[in-house]
Amino acid sequence: MSRREKTYVLIDASTSSGAASYAKSFSCVVSSSASTDTIYLDIKAQKDMDYIYITKSEDNGASQKITPSNTLKTDNGKDVTSSSSDYTYSIAPGINTIESFKLKIPVNLRTGSPVSDVYSIWITNGKGDFTAPTKKTVIGPIKVYLKYTSGLTYGTIKDSLVGDQNAVPASYIATTGYLGTVKGVTIDSDTAFQSIDVNFVGLNAGGTALGATPYFISPDIRGSVGFTGNVYSNARKTTFSTYTGSLTFNDFKGQNLYDLPSPSDSKVQVAAGSQYIFKTQDGRKGIIYVSTLGTSGSGKTAVVSVKVLD
Repeated sequence: MSRREKTYVLIDASTSSGAASYAKSFSCVVSSSASTDTIYLDIKAQKDMDYIYITKSEDNGASQKITPSNTLKTDNGKDVTSSSSDYTYSIAPGINTIESFKLKIPVNLRTGSPVSDVYSIWITNGKGDFTAPTKKTVIGPIKVYLKYTSGLTYGTIKDSLVGDQNAVPASYIATTGYLGTVKGVTIDSDTAFQSIDVNFVGLNAGGTALGATPYFISPDIRGSVGFTGNVYSNARKTTFSTYTGSLTFNDFKGQNLYDLPSPSDSKVQVAAGSQYIFKTQDGRKGIIYVSTLGTSGSGKTAVVSVKVLD
């Protein structure tokens, strides 16, 4: 079940110009039989950002600075370069003046019997310091834990805020190619976000038209329930059911996800404190835990955690 390369949206570093530095931890499971992984930085910040710093600790050992000699490109084609031992990447002029960018950072996985790799990532305004993660830091430090397994591999996103069509937060959950929430995208075949699998929306109580009752729906039924935007014939098909077993979200591992029954409904009504099985168009099963429901403007929001097989 493991792929040669596994990619996760691990970081949604959302800040405002007046907010304090953003710091959070993320964890996912990787396979020792794979060769590479990808940390997908999803930065939303009204900050002046100049340099990216990354360090790595193997099996709880000392942190080592990461200084590759390659050039990456953001989602909008800007160069992010590495040409110095003083930092990991330099952010090209023009990126640091916008509010967001996305960047895929490749990382090598180890073979043999590794236990974990821990990456620390932070972004600075001006030159920072590998030995001082708070020096001129405007985002981070963010820790990314890669835990090795020889079995079924899966990705995890914890405590992410989503909102329906009348709320401000992201409405989509993506699980193919990366894992995370996405806002303000079209889901046709020409976009990088064709991997959207779950849409959080407000429908009427029966789930047949737009309304105020929270639902998870398959992206391919948006048109049939009343949406006119992001309606495409090639949208992905996802099925759902309510989980009624005894496992908590933290209990689920790769084999538990694999053993879940296959759901058949294209939508499911959402309640706080409940878990929902989903199966993607390409056959991967996952679990969504809704910890809380809230409001944003005239819409509904949910705090979700997701685990899904690779």
